[in-house]
Amino acid sequence: MTRGNLKSFRSFAGAACGFWALSLPVAGQEESVGPGDQVLSFGVSQKFSVNDNIRLDPTSAGTTYSSDTGLSFGFNSQTGVQTLDVAMDGVLRLVNDPIVGTDHGFRDPSLAVLYARDNANSRLTFNAEYQRPDLAFLDPLTQGSISDQDLYRGGGTREDYDLGVRLETGLQAPLGFEFDLHSTGQRYSDTTDPLLFANRTDTAAMAALFRLSAVTQARLDLSDEHYTGENATRTNRTTRRFTFGLDHEFSAITTLSANIGHSEVVETFETLPGVENVTRGPEAALALTRLVPNGSVSVALDTGISTVGRQTTLDFGRFIELPIGKIALSFGATQGSGFSLLPIGSIDYTGDLPTGAINASLSREVSISSTLSQAETTTRVDLGYQFDVNDISSLSFDLYYADISLTGTGASGAGRERGSFYASYTRDITQDWDVTAGYEYRYFNSTADGAANSNAVFVTLQRDFNMFR
Repeated sequence: MTRGNLKSFRSFAGAACGFWALSLPVAGQEESVGPGDQVLSFGVSQKFSVNDNIRLDPTSAGTTYSSDTGLSFGFNSQTGVQTLDVAMDGVLRLVNDPIVGTDHGFRDPSLAVLYARDNANSRLTFNAEYQRPDLAFLDPLTQGSISDQDLYRGGGTREDYDLGVRLETGLQAPLGFEFDLHSTGQRYSDTTDPLLFANRTDTAAMAALFRLSAVTQARLDLSDEHYTGENATRTNRTTRRFTFGLDHEFSAITTLSANIGHSEVVETFETLPGVENVTRGPEAALALTRLVPNGSVSVALDTGISTVGRQTTLDFGRFIELPIGKIALSFGATQGSGFSLLPIGSIDYTGDLPTGAINASLSREVSISSTLSQAETTTRVDLGYQFDVNDISSLSFDLYYADISLTGTGASGAGRERGSFYASYTRDITQDWDVTAGYEYRYFNSTADGAANSNAVFVTLQRDFNMFR
């Protein structure tokens, strides 16, 4: 870091500290939680970071300095018949970047609302989620499930939304019904990666449940899903499914689930008039689960229809309760119309150690990409280790890796991979405040653009607290 850049960042950080001090909320007196209480939760954090290639460009444009003041708010209310949960957060960001220059504003807003109401024989659920992350500051590998659009390069912003309403009736009756409406999608702005295009999926579904006995339940499912993508061909895809399922408990430890039905997938392209891909045919699934003294074993076989034809999968599973943790194993194989037999599987382990905790997972799956309409193989590795130095401090190490490659004829070698590594030290300053300092490494590689990496250091001060009414 040059002397001029160091002086600029000191002034930048000083201004951020002053703003952060003014934004601290006053803590309310904490009380014990009782039935019907309303819980207000608040969070505040201050993070300073320096990154030498934040957009993972093949050649770095320069160093980015940032100050993030994170603010969060939550509200939860529960009564005997209804639940309301609201969570919102965002970041007051000051940034000195070689591309955008000096900038500031409210960034990465998110809002999540869940409302549920239960009556004696029915349940109504509504959920709404919205977030607008700055992609340059986001590590998608830390956010659970991923798709091919999460292995991106560059910056810009993404808007995610998820809306759903669900009505269930006849919860305690021999005959019940379920009605679902669901819409989810992404919109992008100021991005350069060609894989990042807007898309939307709307789904309407209904089901009839027949509770034939205390151990047997049947159901009829009907769904209609419509996907639109603003890619080069302007893809429109409609998927219709009708299935009949049966769940039966042979005993307290053995359960069988079976489904049979029919699917149809129709795909059209606005830029290719007259071109239509239609795939239809029967589908079926069978799963058997049995409890054993230290966990469970399972076997599942399913065959279904997608845009690229039929895919059939056989999978064996084993869940084991260990004295110091849990382990879940699965292994099998899958074959599709456009690809030969491929192995799949996963292993997940979580354990508590005398001085910390460890988690590890490895998975490989073959699925059909909704955005690319092609079969792809996804390989993921997640490793985490936390070591308690003493009662007030700890060390953490986390490693994430994902590779998504197209599978099938003509797709050999096409794909992207992304990885990240975090090493951090956390210490409690007081009973309410803690500070974290650490190092972050990110990696990106694609067959089209080559490899890139970045290094960053950061320090964060934070506190979370609740108030009860």
